[in-house]
Amino acid sequence: MTGIGGDCFALISEPGGQLLGYNGSGRSAISYDYTKACEQGVKEIDADHPLAITVPGAIEAWQALVSRCGTRELGTLFADAISYAEKGFVVAPRVASDWAQLVPRLKKSPTATAHLLKAGGDAPKAGETFAFPALGKTLRAIADKGPDAFYRGELTDDLV
Repeated sequence: MTGIGGDCFALISEPGGQLLGYNGSGRSAISYDYTKACEQGVKEIDADHPLAITVPGAIEAWQALVSRCGTRELGTLFADAISYAEKGFVVAPRVASDWAQLVPRLKKSPTATAHLLKAGGDAPKAGETFAFPALGKTLRAIADKGPDAFYRGELTDDLV
């Protein structure tokens, strides 16, 4: 998954040619016990299963990379994303196709349905404008307060 709920992997060539590799993948839940899961016969974890959830690493990675290599603040870099989330963006054909395939999975969750589908329960079509006001609010909080707004603040309570 990409975006604020996913991971971030980066290879950066710093001035002088030094390479920087960054693994911004999330960790499994602290209470996850691999041995116990094996004893219970778990051989595969379905993508929709709670055990598939990891702590999103992208935001912390973005902040770390901006702090080390960036010339702008994270909040400045978020400005366009906040605008598109709040005002909407035109859905590209490929995005519309992928989104439509996810409708059955999204409909399993009332929250996903409310935020990620149109009022009738359909995915937006290519050429339509779609907005994510809640994402805009989340990005604005991160821009204003940094990654802690996502990992340790009010937004965390909304996610858990």
